[in-house]
Order: sequence, then structure tokens, then C-alpha cells
Amino acid sequence: MIHIVTDTLAGIPAAISSQLNMTVIPQYIIIGDRAYRDDFEISPSEIVATMKKDGHLPHTAAPPPSLYYPVFSEKTSNGDTVLVVGPSHALSGTINSIKTAMNEFPNSDIRIFDTGIIAAPMATMAIQAARWANEGRPVEEIITRLEDLKCRFRAYLVLKSLEYLHKGGRIGGAQAVLGSLLQVKPILTMGQNRIEPYQLVRSHRKALDRLLSLAAAECPPDEDSHLCIMQCEAEQDAQWLSEKLSNKLSLASIPIYGVSSALIVHGGPGILAVSFFIS
Repeated sequence: MIHIVTDTLAGIPAAISSQLNMTVIPQYIIIGDRAYRDDFEISPSEIVATMKKDGHLPHTAAPPPSLYYPVFSEKTSNGDTVLVVGPSHALSGTINSIKTAMNEFPNSDIRIFDTGIIAAPMATMAIQAARWANEGRPVEEIITRLEDLKCRFRAYLVLKSLEYLHKGGRIGGAQAVLGSLLQVKPILTMGQNRIEPYQLVRSHRKALDRLLSLAAAECPPDEDSHLCIMQCEAEQDAQWLSEKLSNKLSLASIPIYGVSSALIVHGGPGILAVSFFIS
């Protein structure tokens, strides 16, 4: 039997992970001198409230190896295989923690798959891995299928403000002030092992229209695209985007997920994103 393990950077809804018998390890949010597990000790809404109230940017931390010990011990005790579907090693220290934990189980069959990304593309890969595992497919085949998905994901994000990128040291102060004065909205793209600027537009409306046009032009009009939308405090925009894309691509429904806590910390509230896989 193959057990799929992932973490909260994927942003998988609890109902889905439970249904597929996935184990989800938490990331940590650091506020002041206290660390909070982001699965049940602090919610995304509480993180946003803290960021707005205190004006101080929380920090994120990868799960320590000790969180993986009991999972690996339990899941491999009868000779089963564990496949950890993890976030990009370049975007998180999680893979290093997993490798450290694996050293305590040298005789167990534990595999790591680095998705090269976080958020919805990572979620899709973890969910598909769990489905394939539940179908009884061998771990080598699952990894091969994941490698194929990894080469084909696309994701675009719109941020409400440049403020949190500046606080996190990802853009300069002058750039942040200028962007605020001009009402510039950044569109970012998520590629393998990187999140980088894609385009700047001059209004929120234009940012939404651009996100729509990018997805409509690049996303295949079928369920194999695994098209989904992510949002944090952008519910109305997410619903608008879902309806527009559903009509343009003739898809019955497009799921809307929350954004992982770590992404909120770095991008701030008001995140809207779209993710899919090209053919």
C-alpha cells in the first residue's frame, strides 16, 4: 500500500484530504515570539487580522523533522510505502526537514517528490497521487505521472497591494510607494522553483481582466486541465472569475480554494490566483 503525505502549503481543503486518506503536515506561522501550526492553531483569517492590526509581518517556518517521525513510523510499520508530495525546495525548507526525518528510517520505503511549486498546482499533484495510490498503481508509475504534471502547470496571481512584498524584502521601498501612488497591481507567475513578476497593470479591473484572458487563452477546455481558483479576501472576484472561465471554456464548475497561510504572509490579503495544467 502507498500512503500519500503532503503539507499545508498545498492548501488542500480538509474534506478532500480526509476523503483521500492523505496525511497533511502543517507549516508554522511565527508571530512575535510564538510559533503557530497553521492547520488548527491559527486560521488564515486570524493571520490577516494580525497583519492588518499590528502592521507587523509574520514569518513562516517549515515543519520540523519531528512532525514526520510518527507519520513515517506508523505508515511504514507493516512494510508499506510513503510518498511525500512536497513543495519546491527553492521556496520552502520543507524538503530538507523531510530528508532529515527519513534518515531515522533507513530501512523503510519513503520517497520524496518535489513538485517545484506551492499552492494549487502542488495540491493538484498531491490529490492526483492519492487517487492513483487508491487505485493501486505502483509508486514508480505515480512518480512518473507526477513528473509529467510538473512539466505542465501554469499559475498566475494578482495581488491587491505591493505593501507585503515590500515588508518581506522582495521589492524596494521606492518601488512600493510608486506602485501605491499609481495604483499598480502586480501579476505574478509561478514557474518551477520560482515566483516572479509577470506584468504590472494600472487598475484592479485591468488586473482581473488580464487574469481572465491569460487563463482563457492558455487553459485547455477540459477536466484534465484541473483548472482551479485560489483566493484570500477576494471572494467576489473569485466568483466572477469562476463564472467567466466556466462560460469561456465550457466547464461545468471550477473549484475555488483558499490560499495557504504562508502565501498570505508573503502576498498579503487580497490574493487572487488561477492554476491549471496545459496539454
